[in-house]
Amino acid sequence: MRINLKKIIFIVLGLFIVILLFNIKDLNIKLIGSNTKIEEASENKELKVITQCRIISSVTVRKGDSSSDDALGKLSEGDKVDIVEDASNGWYKIKYKDGYGYILKKYAIAILDKFLFVGDSYTDLLRSTIEANASDTIIRAKSGCYPSYWLDNFDKMPNPSKVEGVCLLIGVNGMDEGYYKTNVKDTEILIKKLSNKYSNKEIYVQKVFPLGDNYPKVKHKIKLISEFNQEIQDYCKTMPNVEVIDTTEGLVDDDGYLKYHDSDGIHIKYDKYDKFFNNIGREILKGTLKK
Repeated sequence: MRINLKKIIFIVLGLFIVILLFNIKDLNIKLIGSNTKIEEASENKELKVITQCRIISSVTVRKGDSSSDDALGKLSEGDKVDIVEDASNGWYKIKYKDGYGYILKKYAIAILDKFLFVGDSYTDLLRSTIEANASDTIIRAKSGCYPSYWLDNFDKMPNPSKVEGVCLLIGVNGMDEGYYKTNVKDTEILIKKLSNKYSNKEIYVQKVFPLGDNYPKVKHKIKLISEFNQEIQDYCKTMPNVEVIDTTEGLVDDDGYLKYHDSDGIHIKYDKYDKFFNNIGREILKGTLKK
């Protein structure tokens, strides 16, 4: 019997092609499955915690960054949670139970434990509120003092190892024509000294509050305060660990006057101290998330 060599070659070649196509198809299936697993792993990867915050009032945790999204549960006043993303649309993404959820930003503030607060009567009057809402705080505040007072008593500032951050509010005193330039210069020197001493910490400088509309020559004073705030803000931009924050939200009226003030027209009313403290915490949290 004569063997047809050409026919055998065609048969072998055909079988080889069939086997090759089968193996490629099988390989594609494995690759697709492998990629799917990688994608799933990426989706389930634990997000890095940016910072921790404290809740100031009962708040609903939602599945997404909208009030129409399903509720996952609630957080209570005083709870501490980890922020993993600043959604930049009024919401923070947080770690919640075994996954993630979203809360409105207005209910979250920075944890101000071990913060150093430096100031004049504004800070001194806020002392009990600070101590009630943050632990191990250090307060250096004296009613009626000028920035120069803390330059003369700078040795009273605590060791950097005891401080997590610094919050400064000083400047209302000495806001007069004859003392204005000295006040600005002394404040800048004080900020510089704080920046140097606490070089690995953040220094938050609050804008000076305006006065009540009952204060004598209030329009002229507010003009000076506005100019002061602008000069200090420009100066703070020259230092990497210093940031100006505006804690006046809800405490100043549409005409630029202090909205809730005592009879002297200088200080915030006592029943608004919690609001003031929360403003500080909210602004510092924003500053922390920018870093």
